[in-house]
Amino acid sequence: MLPDVLGELLVVKFGLVKKKPLLVGVSGGPDSLCLLDALHKAGFLITVAHFDHMLRPTSSQDAQKVAAEAGQRGLAFIVGQEDISLFSSQMKLSIEEAARVARYHFLFEKAAAIQAQAVVVGHNADDQVETILMHFIRGAGLDGLGGMHSYSLPNPWSKEIPLVRPLLGVWRSEIEEYCRTEKLTPIEDETNNQTKYFRNKLRHELIPELAAYNPQIKQRLVNMGEVLRQDAVLIAETLAIAWKECVKTEDPKWIIFNRTMVNTKNLAVRRMLLRQVMNQLAPDLRDLDYQVVERGIQFIQEP
Repeated sequence: MLPDVLGELLVVKFGLVKKKPLLVGVSGGPDSLCLLDALHKAGFLITVAHFDHMLRPTSSQDAQKVAAEAGQRGLAFIVGQEDISLFSSQMKLSIEEAARVARYHFLFEKAAAIQAQAVVVGHNADDQVETILMHFIRGAGLDGLGGMHSYSLPNPWSKEIPLVRPLLGVWRSEIEEYCRTEKLTPIEDETNNQTKYFRNKLRHELIPELAAYNPQIKQRLVNMGEVLRQDAVLIAETLAIAWKECVKTEDPKWIIFNRTMVNTKNLAVRRMLLRQVMNQLAPDLRDLDYQVVERGIQFIQEP
Protein backbone atom coordinates (compact mmCIF):
# COMPACT_ATOMS: atom_id res chain seq x y z
CA MET A 1 0.00 0.00 0.00
CA LEU A 2 1.36 3.38 -1.03
CA PRO A 3 0.46 5.15 2.25
CA ASP A 4 2.51 2.61 4.20
CA VAL A 5 5.45 2.88 1.79
CA LEU A 6 5.48 6.68 1.93
CA GLY A 7 5.06 6.68 5.70
CA GLU A 8 8.07 4.45 6.15
CA LEU A 9 10.12 6.48 3.67
CA LEU A 10 9.41 9.80 5.37
CA VAL A 11 9.88 8.52 8.92
CA VAL A 12 12.69 5.99 8.56
CA LYS A 13 14.77 7.41 5.71
CA PHE A 14 14.12 11.14 6.03
CA GLY A 15 13.62 11.38 9.79
CA LEU A 16 10.27 13.19 9.65
CA VAL A 17 7.59 12.69 12.29
CA LYS A 18 3.84 12.40 11.92
CA LYS A 19 2.92 14.94 14.60
CA LYS A 20 4.79 17.91 13.12
CA PRO A 21 3.29 19.78 10.15
CA LEU A 22 4.18 19.06 6.55
CA LEU A 23 3.45 21.63 3.86
CA VAL A 24 2.30 19.64 0.82
CA GLY A 25 2.26 21.38 -2.56
CA VAL A 26 -0.92 20.34 -4.38
CA SER A 27 -1.73 21.45 -7.91
CA GLY A 28 -4.68 19.08 -8.05
CA GLY A 29 -3.18 16.90 -10.78
CA PRO A 30 -2.77 13.12 -10.39
CA ASP A 31 0.69 13.28 -8.78
CA SER A 32 -0.03 15.81 -6.07
CA LEU A 33 -3.54 14.49 -5.36
CA CYS A 34 -2.14 10.98 -4.96
CA LEU A 35 0.56 12.38 -2.65
CA LEU A 36 -1.98 14.27 -0.55
CA ASP A 37 -4.28 11.28 -0.21
CA ALA A 38 -1.49 8.82 0.65
CA LEU A 39 0.18 11.08 3.22
CA HIS A 40 -3.17 11.81 4.85
CA LYS A 41 -3.97 8.08 5.08
CA ALA A 42 -0.48 7.50 6.50
CA GLY A 43 -1.40 9.79 9.40
CA PHE A 44 0.75 12.88 8.78
CA LEU A 45 -0.21 16.36 9.95
CA ILE A 46 -0.69 18.20 6.66
CA THR A 47 -1.22 21.74 5.47
CA VAL A 48 -2.25 21.85 1.80
CA ALA A 49 -0.68 24.63 -0.28
CA HIS A 50 -1.86 25.51 -3.79
CA PHE A 51 -0.20 28.06 -6.09
CA ASP A 52 -2.20 29.65 -8.90
CA HIS A 53 0.11 30.57 -11.81
CA MET A 54 -2.73 32.48 -13.52
CA LEU A 55 -1.77 30.98 -16.88
CA ARG A 56 -5.25 29.67 -17.72
CA PRO A 57 -8.67 31.37 -17.46
CA THR A 58 -9.88 28.47 -15.30
CA SER A 59 -6.90 28.42 -12.92
CA SER A 60 -8.89 29.93 -10.05
CA GLN A 61 -11.28 26.96 -10.30
CA ASP A 62 -8.32 24.64 -9.67
CA ALA A 63 -7.71 26.40 -6.36
CA GLN A 64 -11.35 25.85 -5.39
CA LYS A 65 -11.12 22.14 -6.22
CA VAL A 66 -7.93 21.69 -4.19
CA ALA A 67 -9.52 23.60 -1.29
CA ALA A 68 -12.44 21.17 -1.47
CA GLU A 69 -10.05 18.17 -1.38
CA ALA A 70 -8.38 19.64 1.71
CA GLY A 71 -11.75 20.38 3.33
CA GLN A 72 -13.01 16.83 2.79
CA ARG A 73 -10.05 15.60 4.79
CA GLY A 74 -10.25 18.28 7.47
CA LEU A 75 -6.90 19.78 6.44
CA ALA A 76 -5.67 23.37 6.56
CA PHE A 77 -5.46 25.07 3.16
CA ILE A 78 -3.26 27.92 1.90
CA VAL A 79 -3.44 29.49 -1.56
CA GLY A 80 -1.13 31.90 -3.35
CA GLN A 81 -1.02 33.35 -6.85
CA GLU A 82 1.26 35.19 -9.25
CA ASP A 83 0.80 36.45 -12.79
CA ILE A 84 3.52 34.21 -14.21
CA SER A 85 3.38 35.71 -17.69
CA LEU A 86 4.19 39.12 -16.21
CA PHE A 87 6.72 37.69 -13.75
CA SER A 88 8.43 35.80 -16.59
CA SER A 89 8.79 38.98 -18.59
CA GLN A 90 10.06 41.02 -15.66
CA MET A 91 12.63 38.40 -14.61
CA LYS A 92 13.60 37.45 -18.18
CA LEU A 93 12.84 33.79 -17.50
CA SER A 94 10.98 31.17 -19.50
CA ILE A 95 7.39 30.58 -18.44
CA GLU A 96 8.35 27.20 -16.98
CA GLU A 97 11.27 28.56 -14.99
CA ALA A 98 9.33 31.59 -13.77
CA ALA A 99 6.53 29.31 -12.58
CA ARG A 100 9.00 27.10 -10.73
CA VAL A 101 10.76 30.02 -9.03
CA ALA A 102 7.54 31.72 -7.93
CA ARG A 103 5.95 28.46 -6.76
CA TYR A 104 8.87 27.39 -4.57
CA HIS A 105 9.29 30.84 -3.04
CA PHE A 106 5.62 30.68 -2.08
CA LEU A 107 5.86 27.15 -0.67
CA PHE A 108 8.89 27.83 1.48
CA GLU A 109 7.60 31.19 2.70
CA LYS A 110 4.41 29.51 3.91
CA ALA A 111 6.31 26.53 5.31
CA ALA A 112 8.40 28.87 7.45
CA ALA A 113 5.26 30.70 8.60
CA ILE A 114 3.61 27.50 9.90
CA GLN A 115 6.92 26.03 11.15
CA ALA A 116 6.60 23.05 8.83
CA GLN A 117 9.22 20.33 9.17
CA ALA A 118 9.38 19.91 5.38
CA VAL A 119 7.92 20.98 2.04
CA VAL A 120 6.66 17.91 0.18
CA VAL A 121 5.93 17.85 -3.56
CA GLY A 122 4.73 15.18 -5.98
CA HIS A 123 7.46 14.73 -8.60
CA ASN A 124 7.51 11.15 -9.87
CA ALA A 125 9.90 8.86 -11.75
CA ASP A 126 8.71 10.10 -15.16
CA ASP A 127 9.40 13.68 -14.03
CA GLN A 128 12.90 12.53 -13.07
CA VAL A 129 13.49 11.17 -16.58
CA GLU A 130 12.31 14.43 -18.14
CA THR A 131 14.46 16.49 -15.78
CA ILE A 132 17.62 14.50 -16.57
CA LEU A 133 16.99 14.89 -20.31
CA MET A 134 16.34 18.62 -19.92
CA HIS A 135 19.62 19.05 -18.08
CA PHE A 136 21.48 16.95 -20.65
CA ILE A 137 20.17 19.00 -23.57
CA ARG A 138 21.07 22.25 -21.78
CA GLY A 139 24.62 21.05 -21.16
CA ALA A 140 24.44 20.66 -17.38
CA GLY A 141 27.22 19.24 -15.24
CA LEU A 142 27.14 16.22 -12.96
CA ASP A 143 24.59 17.71 -10.55
CA GLY A 144 22.12 18.31 -13.35
CA LEU A 145 22.59 14.88 -14.91
CA GLY A 146 21.92 13.33 -11.52
CA GLY A 147 18.41 14.74 -11.64
CA MET A 148 16.26 15.61 -8.64
CA HIS A 149 16.99 14.47 -5.10
CA SER A 150 14.27 12.88 -3.00
CA TYR A 151 15.52 14.88 0.01
CA SER A 152 17.27 18.26 -0.37
CA LEU A 153 18.71 20.23 2.55
CA PRO A 154 20.00 22.85 2.19
CA ASN A 155 18.17 23.81 -0.98
CA PRO A 156 17.92 27.04 -3.00
CA TRP A 157 15.01 28.24 -0.85
CA SER A 158 15.94 27.26 2.69
CA LYS A 159 18.82 26.12 4.87
CA GLU A 160 16.45 24.82 7.56
CA ILE A 161 13.44 23.32 5.78
CA PRO A 162 14.04 20.31 3.53
CA LEU A 163 12.40 19.77 0.16
CA VAL A 164 11.08 16.20 -0.03
CA ARG A 165 9.97 14.31 -3.15
CA PRO A 166 8.75 10.92 -1.87
CA LEU A 167 7.20 9.83 -5.20
CA LEU A 168 10.44 9.96 -7.22
CA GLY A 169 10.55 6.17 -7.24
CA VAL A 170 6.95 5.82 -8.45
CA TRP A 171 6.03 5.87 -12.14
CA ARG A 172 3.23 8.06 -13.48
CA SER A 173 1.24 4.98 -14.54
CA GLU A 174 1.31 3.69 -10.95
CA ILE A 175 0.09 7.05 -9.66
CA GLU A 176 -2.77 7.10 -12.15
CA GLU A 177 -3.71 3.57 -11.09
CA TYR A 178 -3.73 4.67 -7.44
CA CYS A 179 -6.07 7.54 -8.31
CA ARG A 180 -8.43 5.14 -10.10
CA THR A 181 -8.36 2.61 -7.27
CA GLU A 182 -8.96 5.25 -4.58
CA LYS A 183 -11.61 6.98 -6.73
CA LEU A 184 -9.74 10.27 -6.77
CA THR A 185 -10.65 12.86 -9.41
CA PRO A 186 -7.53 14.80 -10.44
CA ILE A 187 -7.65 18.08 -12.30
CA GLU A 188 -6.78 17.69 -15.97
CA ASP A 189 -4.46 20.53 -17.02
CA GLU A 190 -4.73 20.92 -20.78
CA THR A 191 -1.41 22.78 -20.93
CA ASN A 192 0.33 19.46 -20.13
CA ASN A 193 -0.36 18.47 -23.75
CA GLN A 194 1.01 21.66 -25.28
CA THR A 195 4.42 20.96 -26.80
CA LYS A 196 5.37 24.63 -26.85
CA TYR A 197 6.63 23.96 -23.32
CA PHE A 198 10.04 22.29 -23.24
CA ARG A 199 9.17 19.58 -20.71
CA ASN A 200 5.99 18.65 -22.57
CA LYS A 201 7.89 18.40 -25.85
CA LEU A 202 10.29 15.95 -24.22
CA ARG A 203 7.41 13.97 -22.71
CA HIS A 204 5.31 13.66 -25.85
CA GLU A 205 7.95 13.64 -28.60
CA LEU A 206 11.55 12.92 -27.56
CA ILE A 207 11.01 10.19 -24.94
CA PRO A 208 8.72 8.09 -27.17
CA GLU A 209 11.32 8.43 -29.94
CA LEU A 210 14.12 7.29 -27.62
CA ALA A 211 11.96 4.38 -26.47
CA ALA A 212 11.92 3.16 -30.08
CA TYR A 213 15.69 2.66 -29.75
CA ASN A 214 15.56 1.28 -26.22
CA PRO A 215 12.22 0.35 -24.64
CA GLN A 216 13.90 0.55 -21.22
CA ILE A 217 15.23 4.08 -21.77
CA LYS A 218 13.29 5.62 -18.88
CA GLN A 219 14.54 3.09 -16.35
CA ARG A 220 18.08 3.42 -17.75
CA LEU A 221 18.01 7.19 -17.25
CA VAL A 222 16.67 6.85 -13.71
CA ASN A 223 19.45 4.35 -12.93
CA MET A 224 22.05 6.69 -14.41
CA GLY A 225 20.78 9.55 -12.28
CA GLU A 226 21.07 7.43 -9.13
CA VAL A 227 24.67 6.48 -9.94
CA LEU A 228 25.65 10.08 -10.69
CA ARG A 229 24.03 11.37 -7.50
CA GLN A 230 26.16 8.93 -5.51
CA ASP A 231 29.27 9.98 -7.45
CA ALA A 232 28.43 13.58 -6.60
CA VAL A 233 28.69 12.79 -2.87
CA LEU A 234 32.34 11.80 -3.31
CA ILE A 235 33.01 14.83 -5.49
CA ALA A 236 31.42 17.11 -2.88
CA GLU A 237 33.98 15.92 -0.33
CA THR A 238 36.82 16.84 -2.72
CA LEU A 239 35.19 20.20 -3.39
CA ALA A 240 34.87 20.98 0.33
CA ILE A 241 38.63 20.53 0.77
CA ALA A 242 39.44 22.68 -2.28
CA TRP A 243 36.98 25.35 -1.13
CA LYS A 244 38.77 25.76 2.20
CA GLU A 245 42.11 26.05 0.42
CA CYS A 246 41.03 28.48 -2.31
CA VAL A 247 38.47 30.84 -0.75
CA LYS A 248 39.93 33.88 1.03
CA THR A 249 36.72 35.71 1.96
CA GLU A 250 32.99 34.94 1.75
CA ASP A 251 30.09 37.39 1.79
CA PRO A 252 26.43 36.92 0.80
CA LYS A 253 27.07 39.05 -2.31
CA TRP A 254 30.63 38.11 -3.29
CA ILE A 255 33.39 35.57 -2.78
CA ILE A 256 37.13 36.18 -3.12
CA PHE A 257 39.34 33.38 -4.40
CA ASN A 258 43.07 32.99 -3.92
CA ARG A 259 43.79 33.03 -7.65
CA THR A 260 47.20 31.40 -7.34
CA MET A 261 45.79 28.55 -5.30
CA VAL A 262 42.86 28.03 -7.69
CA ASN A 263 45.24 27.76 -10.62
CA THR A 264 47.16 24.97 -8.90
CA LYS A 265 44.05 22.77 -8.98
CA ASN A 266 43.27 20.48 -11.87
CA LEU A 267 40.67 21.60 -14.38
CA ALA A 268 37.87 19.45 -12.95
CA VAL A 269 38.29 21.01 -9.49
CA ARG A 270 38.44 24.53 -10.93
CA ARG A 271 35.17 23.90 -12.75
CA MET A 272 33.59 22.61 -9.54
CA LEU A 273 34.77 25.70 -7.65
CA LEU A 274 33.22 28.03 -10.23
CA ARG A 275 29.94 26.14 -10.28
CA GLN A 276 29.83 26.22 -6.49
CA VAL A 277 30.43 29.97 -6.29
CA MET A 278 27.75 30.61 -8.94
CA ASN A 279 25.29 28.34 -7.13
CA GLN A 280 26.03 30.05 -3.83
CA LEU A 281 25.66 33.61 -5.11
CA ALA A 282 22.75 32.96 -7.48
CA PRO A 283 20.89 29.88 -6.18
CA ASP A 284 17.95 30.33 -8.56
CA LEU A 285 20.17 29.76 -11.59
CA ARG A 286 20.06 26.27 -13.08
CA ASP A 287 21.92 24.37 -15.79
CA LEU A 288 24.93 26.66 -16.00
CA ASP A 289 26.12 26.59 -19.59
CA TYR A 290 29.49 24.99 -20.36
CA GLN A 291 30.76 28.19 -21.99
CA VAL A 292 29.89 30.29 -18.93
CA VAL A 293 32.09 28.13 -16.71
CA GLU A 294 34.90 28.02 -19.28
CA ARG A 295 34.93 31.82 -19.54
CA GLY A 296 35.27 31.95 -15.77
CA ILE A 297 38.18 29.49 -15.86
CA GLN A 298 39.89 31.52 -18.58
CA PHE A 299 39.40 34.76 -16.64
CA ILE A 300 40.97 33.30 -13.50
CA GLN A 301 43.96 32.17 -15.55
CA GLU A 302 44.36 35.47 -17.41
CA PRO A 303 42.30 38.21 -15.71
